[in-house]
Amino acid sequence: MNNEQKLPDVIDESGEKHDLKLFTRTWMDYIELSRYLFANDNAIYDVNEIPYDHKFYKPAKKLAKQLGISWKNMTHEESNRLMLALLEDTYRAMEEVSSQKNLVVAVTLKIIKPDKEDE
Repeated sequence: MNNEQKLPDVIDESGEKHDLKLFTRTWMDYIELSRYLFANDNAIYDVNEIPYDHKFYKPAKKLAKQLGISWKNMTHEESNRLMLALLEDTYRAMEEVSSQKNLVVAVTLKIIKPDKEDE
């Protein structure tokens, strides 16, 4: 018997299947970033206050460079612009996984009875 578990399929309204791991990761990244920026007890004021070892540090710094914003000397307005751009990037990644309105996670259950010898 193969112990590998098959992940459920994520199926959109057209019947197209999507990768569940990618689907979950992109949605969770968007939620995690939103929560970090706006619903955190220790919320940052400016994006350049994100700790170096934080998951969103490198993407934020890379995006600042692309937008021509100085990481060390950014204004609060530039920080807000960067926050919105970072949220937009994570939202677009999420949308690429599925831009459909309705998604179904299709799960197939396989019940395996143990062999009498294994009991």
